Amino acid sequence: MNEIQPFRPLQAPVAVALSAFAIIALTELHSLDPDSTSFSIDSFNTLSAIVFWIVSAGVAAYNSPQAQGATSAVFTVAALMGELMPADSEQGRSVLSQISPILWILAGIMCGSAAATHTTISRASKHHSTLSITDQLLGRIVGAILVSLLASAPLVSTSPSRLWAAPGHGSMPVITFLCGFVMTAFVGLSPFIPPIYLVITLVRYYTFDNADAAGTYLANILPIPLLAISATAGLLSMYHYKKPRPITSGQSTESRISPQHKDTHEE
Repeated sequence: MNEIQPFRPLQAPVAVALSAFAIIALTELHSLDPDSTSFSIDSFNTLSAIVFWIVSAGVAAYNSPQAQGATSAVFTVAALMGELMPADSEQGRSVLSQISPILWILAGIMCGSAAATHTTISRASKHHSTLSITDQLLGRIVGAILVSLLASAPLVSTSPSRLWAAPGHGSMPVITFLCGFVMTAFVGLSPFIPPIYLVITLVRYYTFDNADAAGTYLANILPIPLLAISATAGLLSMYHYKKPRPITSGQSTESRISPQHKDTHEE
């Protein structure tokens, strides 16, 4: 946990830039004309760009609460701008207003991942080793998964266009932010929670009868589990399936004697 990481100071600015590119791609997707002859190709290319920027932003914040918090701030500012801008004004403002609920969830995801990363790193440093999943109480793991799955309600909605209330409702930003926060806040207890959302999203996608509705659903929801997975994937490196080897009495005695021996030489 104490190894030198020369690129860590660059994580926050890189993650911020990548999240800004993801927001631009989201606005481009919702600005496409459905009646255009090239709509299918354009929407596929734009969705691919969204997936790339979203995953890149999560990976750039690898095990860095500071970078994850900075990314959350970017999504929060963009979502707040969408809430404050009139939806019926300029086209760019209207699009930003439309995607503000998605941005609130993305902001919550990164905020939750920052909290989960901080607590996991703290626990790992106290144990002086990686954490063992088998040491976690089964009840805590099950409880974390069940609580987190409560936040998946928007992912299985039958009407993706009505997932969110119209921007301007005071309670909706709080609800959507907390929805994203819960998705990743409990990853410290069970690192397998984010992939569950991806499975739910894909299953729901294949249950649509209407191809257009399925495409709209995937475009709106797919970035959510992908960001949750990429932002918390680094926590898997802190876990293993075997208990850490216990410290022997000889090692313990040596660890106590070494500092004293060092101080004697310094004197």
